[in-house]
Amino acid sequence: MTTPDRLKIVSLLPSATEIIDCLGLTSALVGRSHECDYPPSVKDLPVCTAARLNSDNTSSQIDKDVQTLLQEALSIYQIKIDVLEKLQPTHIVTQDQCDVCAVNFAEVEKAIAQLTKSNPQVISLQPNLLQFVWGDIERVAQTLGVESQPVLSQLQARIEAITQKVKPLEILPTVVALEWTEPLMGGGNWIPELIEIAGGKPLLGVKGEHSPYLSWSSLTEADPDAIVIMPCGFDLERTEQESQVLMSHPNWSSLKAVKNGKVFIVDGNAYFNRPGPRLVDSAEILAEILHPELFDFSYQGKSWKPLMESNKLNDTELINQLKSASEGLLWLSESDYPFTTIYWENVDDIEAKLLEVTNSKGHTKIEVRELERFFNRVTEEKDWYEDKEIAECKRYQALVNLLKTHLTDIKVYRVGSCEVNCYILGKTESNAIAGLSTISVET
Repeated sequence: MTTPDRLKIVSLLPSATEIIDCLGLTSALVGRSHECDYPPSVKDLPVCTAARLNSDNTSSQIDKDVQTLLQEALSIYQIKIDVLEKLQPTHIVTQDQCDVCAVNFAEVEKAIAQLTKSNPQVISLQPNLLQFVWGDIERVAQTLGVESQPVLSQLQARIEAITQKVKPLEILPTVVALEWTEPLMGGGNWIPELIEIAGGKPLLGVKGEHSPYLSWSSLTEADPDAIVIMPCGFDLERTEQESQVLMSHPNWSSLKAVKNGKVFIVDGNAYFNRPGPRLVDSAEILAEILHPELFDFSYQGKSWKPLMESNKLNDTELINQLKSASEGLLWLSESDYPFTTIYWENVDDIEAKLLEVTNSKGHTKIEVRELERFFNRVTEEKDWYEDKEIAECKRYQALVNLLKTHLTDIKVYRVGSCEVNCYILGKTESNAIAGLSTISVET
């Protein structure tokens, strides 16, 4: 066995780098993969791998590129054999769990066979559940000649602290984790387990199995209480960008989690996608998301945030989106009328403003209704609806969701009788009044 002071370790995946770090062997690292970025000090190490695909492409294109490479029996990653030759490592840590996540074991074996100045020992990790992550930490420690129990005891104690707090809960929220946005992929391997630890019921993913492709119909049918978006390899900012494709889908606004503001984005690249010590941080993040009344680990804003909050529109953007969302929709009554966007600044008395803009007298009747009651007849999908009616219903659902997401104190004001002027109004972030108007003919 090589003594710790003579170790020269190359890590070919980020989680392995973090395992080596938590075991106190960061100084023994001599090389890393192109994706290893934690702890920050490892960024100065020589890079031993490269990707054959462009990670700046859209999610859809990345998925297509991955499938093409796999079908052609090509590895998604390349090993820089010349760099390995110069480093002369005593150990190489790699994985045999997922060909998409990092260099696969077969490629590592090929590379080692070409080395002439060293014959490194390979440590291959294959975790798909937490118990196997703990087992990998123990195995790496044993191979490298250091203790693992203090680290494992600390990590397991943090998990236990969460499970003890959620144990008394009788009603747990249903949760769907999305590991890719286009096409949709659910959370597999250790992700359902983390959701359970954090006090949730995982849907559309099975513990210990690979992440499944999902259809929009399956997501709609599951209709979870919460959705956590964690695309593999993407940080918080990139996840926010890639979430736009979800929000533009016609089924999105009908989901319970969307209606209730329970959609969250997380830094999957730093936490959830890496089967190492920071899976415990991932469990804490989920606990903070699902049960904010019980947990505050101070991850919010840095490692996760609500999607709706992150996509708050300014006033100009909101008016433009309201115009686009309502364009072509007609409010059905005895006569059909389109919608018009409304934006008023410096208005303290809404009812007085309504009388003014409708040229009504002071005794004119103004009826105030709740948003859901007003739109109920056009947002409730009926069994007999055909494609055209279903599409229009979904447009109205998306419109209501847009209003609820970006306006507060929303009310529907009905001014007059017979030819009723209807104003759907709320307050923007800047405290202006915004919304829509239409006419309902009721003779």
